Amino acid sequence: MQLQLVDIKSYRIAPQYLSLYRLLYCLCIMVFVGLPSYTWLSSDLNIFFNPPPYSIANIFNGFPPALFFKILTLLNIIFFGLMFLGIYCRWTSIAFAITAIIGHNYCYSFGKIDHLLIWLIAPIFLSLAGWGNHFTIGSSKDKQNTTVNQQDNSIYIIMLAMTIAFSMFTSGVQKVLGGWQSWEAEAVRYHLIKKYYSLGSLDLLADYFMSIKNHLVWKFFDYSGLMLELGFIFSIMRRKWFQVFLVGGTIFHILVLLMFNIPFYSNIIVYLVFINWDDIFKRFNYNFITKSINGIKIANYILVAGSCIILYWLYWFFTAGSIFIIPGVIDITDQKMLQSTSKTAMRLLFLSSFIVLVFCVTIAAFNRFKTKRINY
Repeated sequence: MQLQLVDIKSYRIAPQYLSLYRLLYCLCIMVFVGLPSYTWLSSDLNIFFNPPPYSIANIFNGFPPALFFKILTLLNIIFFGLMFLGIYCRWTSIAFAITAIIGHNYCYSFGKIDHLLIWLIAPIFLSLAGWGNHFTIGSSKDKQNTTVNQQDNSIYIIMLAMTIAFSMFTSGVQKVLGGWQSWEAEAVRYHLIKKYYSLGSLDLLADYFMSIKNHLVWKFFDYSGLMLELGFIFSIMRRKWFQVFLVGGTIFHILVLLMFNIPFYSNIIVYLVFINWDDIFKRFNYNFITKSINGIKIANYILVAGSCIILYWLYWFFTAGSIFIIPGVIDITDQKMLQSTSKTAMRLLFLSSFIVLVFCVTIAAFNRFKTKRINY
């Protein structure tokens, strides 16, 4: 038996599971993350233009005019809506990712970048893997003309895994260059103290961590973070190894949230695609769905509810002015944002549409899987 260095085949995910994940991905973006907005950028900020060496923004000598970023934001919203509904899903997914990547290149042209790009890159790989083959509105062109081998889409899944692993690895390399491996250094504690006194109390458990003086505890945080990020690049050789590191990454993000009050919702959403879908659905009982549900035209409800959500975002785009992000459900329900009658009405429409959408998507998904189980 020949031992493979990288077990690519183990990364295969059935297109129907990926399609269900597409709906889950979009719902999570609507709830936790929101869509990026680039309307705050314009050529007026050229004095601060300082893009990284390897950036699309480096092609130009400064920021384009404000109209460019308004159009870019509008296109990004539209492509997200089409991707969610499954309309020309492969192409709209790629277009959504490209518009977001272009916009973020300019957002990162002030000399600083962050780690929240994975969720914007993921649709490129997953659309090629077949996440637009099921749960779509009307007939899907992707389903009819797909070139994805239904038995093997593993190459695209492992490419996404490599992207995640490489981003973690480069972050680990920067920590090594910064001296995190030195026994005398307490790098995590240094960053905590710096943020604590520059931003004030960070809420959550920051006060508790500030009270910890034990050097061994802080070196445990330093070394475990280094080993996790550097080890990611080697874990992709086996899917099970990679899943273990994703669990470690999730714990890492939770600790960052508790310690620094920095959420990484978007990264965890992407990690979710690597769960064992087959095992979950083999153990799931579909019999609770009554026969009466089968008569409901779920697609119509999904279309209406989904359209209301996208229309709300378009309304926000045209009325909110220059903003950094188009908010998700959590932000919308914040009391500070419910300030006027008209806006409150629009947000209630958004929330009610979202509830209907979640219900319809859930019923449609389980009905589809129930039918497949009966056919098998």
